[in-house]
Amino acid sequence: MSEKNDRISKLSKGSRQIYNEIHKRWELDIDSNEVLLVAMESRDEMLRLKEQIESDGYMILDRWNQKKKNPLFSSLRDAKLIFLRSIDMLNLDRDENKNKSLKGINKYFPEIKKDEKGDKNEENKNEIE
Repeated sequence: MSEKNDRISKLSKGSRQIYNEIHKRWELDIDSNEVLLVAMESRDEMLRLKEQIESDGYMILDRWNQKKKNPLFSSLRDAKLIFLRSIDMLNLDRDENKNKSLKGINKYFPEIKKDEKGDKNEENKNEIE
């Protein structure tokens, strides 16, 4: 249990607030709590990477003085993917058995734009029918 508390204490203030808010509204089992912690850690990593990319610049010079895209973009993409998949795994905004609804998880994560995955899934459903 101390490892969990240690991980929570390492979260940023914003991620800790989101973590606590979700725990107030939803009863999470041990596995769901782990997924939520991974999501919040990924959110923090994503924000750190964004800050570093803005500091270093979108383009950097390699050893031959040629401009190339900042290599942190691939890490940022991976952190976003882990975050979005973790939130999706929690299925928070689809649980019909709870009295309190989140009315869309996006209000808790304003820095993340809506995933295009949902739009593509709708298009695929229409094609199948």
